[in-house]
Amino acid sequence: MYASIQDHEHADFKEVVKSDRFNLYIYPEKIDFMSLGLTDHYLIMRLLNKEEEYDNRYILCCNSGALQWPKELYQYYFKDSVPVTKK
Repeated sequence: MYASIQDHEHADFKEVVKSDRFNLYIYPEKIDFMSLGLTDHYLIMRLLNKEEEYDNRYILCCNSGALQWPKELYQYYFKDSVPVTKK
């Protein structure tokens, strides 16, 4: 997806990446979910379907007790992610 963004939206994307308020990391291995958004109060996670295709359904948690495992999941993937340098 990163390569596609660079190819098709390069000028706009380049401006966003230069911002000090934006950090982008790429995980180099396969991930079995579409996206993970995590704050101190909420989790939103989009999974893939059985065919490993996009599914518009999502998991939303706002219970503080349910937020520990996504923090660990985030840290698991983040430790091996590579930062996209600002070019």
